[in-house]
Amino acid sequence: MIKLIVAVDTGNAIGWSDGMLAYRGLKKDMARFKALTTGGTVVMGMNTWKSLKRPTGLPNRKNMVLTRKPYSEVRDQFSASADVDIVSSLEYVKQMADRLNADQPPVWIIGGAATYDEALRKGMVDEIHLTIVHASCEADVRLKTDLAAWKLFVIRERTNNGVLWEPEIHETEWDGDFQTSYIVLRKIK
Repeated sequence: MIKLIVAVDTGNAIGWSDGMLAYRGLKKDMARFKALTTGGTVVMGMNTWKSLKRPTGLPNRKNMVLTRKPYSEVRDQFSASADVDIVSSLEYVKQMADRLNADQPPVWIIGGAATYDEALRKGMVDEIHLTIVHASCEADVRLKTDLAAWKLFVIRERTNNGVLWEPEIHETEWDGDFQTSYIVLRKIK
């Protein structure tokens, strides 16, 4: 199973081109991210990897980094002790996820924008864990898929692709200085 976890603002922004998240002070959201992804596999693009500033990767997770560059060009960005696989395609990630047993932790796509957009465009995602920050910032990295308007996303997916998503809506709450909504979308067809 492949799950996607992302926080967007009302303008569909996720962060800055320097790798910083749009809303870094969301303690509840970060705690949820950690709780959900710990023990599983996290998949990210190279820019997201660099933004972590952790040469060994996220702890207690298998880290997979997507890059089109040859290993010889990127190997110095990884610690020898890192639990990291360097992969060249999301198709490989999908094949690996399809081989997992139901009792094994899922594969989580954790960013960045190009990785999110490709996984959604190719229909690889089974579940979306979405935090919407009810504010807008000037962040310059946005998703092409408008998840901030998740109800329209669900309608478009059904109409254009025949894919049905079942929403599970959690309460809107304050997380630090921001009001947020947490929604889980599960693909049912």
